Amino acid sequence: MRLLSLTAEGRRLRDATQTAIQQGEERLLAHLPAADRAGFLNGLRALSALPELRR
Repeated sequence: MRLLSLTAEGRRLRDATQTAIQQGEERLLAHLPAADRAGFLNGLRALSALPELRR
């Protein structure tokens, strides 16, 4: 069995990438009215909880 771990540089890259993804999502979702945005995010949460997607 092998255990892999990120280096400090890998962690920085992961964090920077995650931040960029979140900023992009926020920019896109900012175009939706608050109620539509909440409904959209709730729908995504419901879909991601489906057992078929957890395999």
